[in-house]
Amino acid sequence: MATAILEFYFKNLWFDFIEFNNAYAMYGAKIRSMFQKDATYIFVFVDTTKVSNQVSLGREKLVNLPWISLQTRLIPKDSDIYNKLVLQELKFNNREVDGKLRIQHRSTQNSIYVSEDGTLRVELLHKQSNPSIYQFNNNIMISTAVELFQSVFVKV
Repeated sequence: MATAILEFYFKNLWFDFIEFNNAYAMYGAKIRSMFQKDATYIFVFVDTTKVSNQVSLGREKLVNLPWISLQTRLIPKDSDIYNKLVLQELKFNNREVDGKLRIQHRSTQNSIYVSEDGTLRVELLHKQSNPSIYQFNNNIMISTAVELFQSVFVKV
C-alpha cells in the first residue's frame, strides 16, 4: 500500500503537534538539509472529526497518527514560522521500498498523480518561474515526489 511506503520513509522522525486549524490537527517535522537554502519540513494533517479517540497533542511517530494528508515543503528561512521545531535527520533508502505514481492531470500550478494501488493522490506543486505544465514526467516514484519538498500526499 502506497501510504505504508510514506510511513516507512518517515519511521525515524518525530512529528510535533503545531496547532489546530478548523477540524484538523497539524503536526510537523523539520528536516536537516545540506543543499537547500530554504528550511525543509514535513507536515501531517489529522482530521479530528474522524478520530475515535483523543489525538495526542505532543510528539508522535507518523505510523501512530491517523493522518489524511502529508505535505513536504521548502520554506524560505526569512519567513519560517516553524523554526522552533527540533531539527531532525531524515534517513531513508528509496531502493528498499518504493511505489509508482501515474499522471492524472496537469495545469500550470501543479501535476496530479495517483499511486498504482489507488490509495494515494499526490499533487506536485510547480515552480511559478516555469510556465510549462510538463515540469514532471508522466510516471514518477513516490521517493522522487518526497524529495522534491513541494508535494501534497492525500489518502484516497
